[in-house]
Amino acid sequence: MRVLIVLFGFLLVTSGVLIGINYLQDGALLAKFLDKVTQDSSTQPQRIQDDLFRGGTGTGTGVDPANDPLIVAARTNNISQLQQALKNTPVDTTDSTGMTALMYASRGRNLESVQTLVTSGADLNLQDRSGYTALMYSAAASFEAGVNTLLQNGANPNIKAKDGKTALDLALESGRTGIVSSLVSSGGDVNAVTANGVTPIMYAAANGNAANVRTLALRGADVNAKDMCGFTPVIYAAEYGRLDALKELIAYGGN
Repeated sequence: MRVLIVLFGFLLVTSGVLIGINYLQDGALLAKFLDKVTQDSSTQPQRIQDDLFRGGTGTGTGVDPANDPLIVAARTNNISQLQQALKNTPVDTTDSTGMTALMYASRGRNLESVQTLVTSGADLNLQDRSGYTALMYSAAASFEAGVNTLLQNGANPNIKAKDGKTALDLALESGRTGIVSSLVSSGGDVNAVTANGVTPIMYAAANGNAANVRTLALRGADVNAKDMCGFTPVIYAAEYGRLDALKELIAYGGN
C-alpha cells in the first residue's frame, strides 16, 4: 500500500510539473503551480545534504590536529610558524581523519597558508577518509581564491568523495558562480553522478542559480537527467520553488 501511495505521489509531481510548464507566461499561475507541487507532493527529490565542513570519518592513526605544529599553523594562517614547521614535518602529514594541513587551510579559507603549502610541494589531490580533497574543501567553503590557486597548480576537479560528490557539486550547493565557472573551465565534469544519481545541474536547480544552470547547460549538461528516484532537474527546481532556474532549464529543453 505504501508503495502505491509513493507512486501516486510521484505521478502528482510529474504531472504537475508538465502542466505547470504550459503556464510559464503567467507568473501568477506558475506561482500557484509551484505552491501546489510543494504542498501536495508525497514524495520529493533526494534531499541535497549540506556537507560544507564535514571532515573525514576514519579512526586510524595520525597526528593530533590540536597539537601538530604544521596543522595548527595552517588552521590559524600563521605563516612564520608554518614555514618553521615545514622544516621538520612532512608537508602531507595527516590527522586521524586523513586531513592534511592543506585541507585545513582550504577549509579555513587561509590563502597565504594554501599558497605556502602548494609551493612546498603538498599533494593537491590527496583525499581524506571521506574522500574529500583540498579543492573540495575550498569549493564547499566558497573560497574562490583557494579554488583558483589549487586549479592553477594542477588540482583535479573530477575526484569523487565517497558519496560521489565532486568539487563542482559542492560549489553548486553554495551557488558561487565564479567558482562554478572556474571548475567547469578547468574540465569539471558537468554530468558527473553521485551515489544517489544526482548530477551537477540538479544541484544548480535546487539552489536556484539560473546563471549556473545556464553555464552547465552550455557545457553540455543533460537537462533531462534522472536521479535514482527518477527526478529531473525541472522537478528539483519546481520542488524547491526556483522559478528562474526552472525557466532556464525549460529554455534549454528541460521537461
